[in-house]
Amino acid sequence: MPSARLIASIMIDLPAPVSPVTTVMPEFISRLSLSIMAKFFNLLATKEKMVSYGHDDVLKKIQRGAVEVLLLSEFLSDEEIDRFENEAANYSTKVEIISLETQEGAQLKEFGGIAAILRYEVHE
Repeated sequence: MPSARLIASIMIDLPAPVSPVTTVMPEFISRLSLSIMAKFFNLLATKEKMVSYGHDDVLKKIQRGAVEVLLLSEFLSDEEIDRFENEAANYSTKVEIISLETQEGAQLKEFGGIAAILRYEVHE
């Protein structure tokens, strides 16, 4: 979450009719999501044991406490999102909902809409 000082400095530079909540925050959130997805794909290519994807595999790793960041596609049902968010909360796992409006979001959908960046390598 951006600090109040960052938001204030952004607001100072905005023209009067522009709402910082509707204009600045979605762009900031979108960039953050893209950065997290870039990290996921980089780890997938270089350190495969530091990521997980697919419903069952990710759920198992959440329950082991191994998931640092849970990536959920917005195409999932509200029930699926709620279930994963509730499970993640039990293990202090950060949750990111990824938009389908980006290439990375479309790629996440191809992975079943559920992926994770792990805290440590899991060898099975």
